[in-house]
Amino acid sequence: MRMARIIGVAFLVLLCLAAVVQSAYFERHEVTVTVGAGASTATAYSPVLNGLIWSVEYVEDGTTPFGDTTGVVITTERSAQQILSVDSLSSRGTHPCWHPRAGIVTAGFDSIAADQKWGGVPFVVARERLMFTVGSATEETAGTFYVTVGG
Repeated sequence: MRMARIIGVAFLVLLCLAAVVQSAYFERHEVTVTVGAGASTATAYSPVLNGLIWSVEYVEDGTTPFGDTTGVVITTERSAQQILSVDSLSSRGTHPCWHPRAGIVTAGFDSIAADQKWGGVPFVVARERLMFTVGSATEETAGTFYVTVGG
């Protein structure tokens, strides 16, 4: 009887550890947005994501980076949550990284820029892609975004 109890407790401990390891799983996805000839806007999509969005990093293209006026809006494809909106990518440096947060209800919180909202919690996506829309871009330019998502 005592042995069965020990085995049962050990099994429960293993289940708990498996849950902790699973919840600490993170993925990093690469999304490249390319503006074609004669265009000033472009849209690209991430793969289907599940979990919390922890960060979005922008990396300039080594040959044809976006210009000074290029901005990006990142939304979820199905539920249309705005995750991040940046007016000028190039003014943020060559590898800016944002930690977008869902707003919390406090006075004046809506007047804070989306990339400065540290008071909220990470956005949650469930079986949904992110849509990256680049605007006011010079034609034939590109940039890459890295999205870290996980539990």
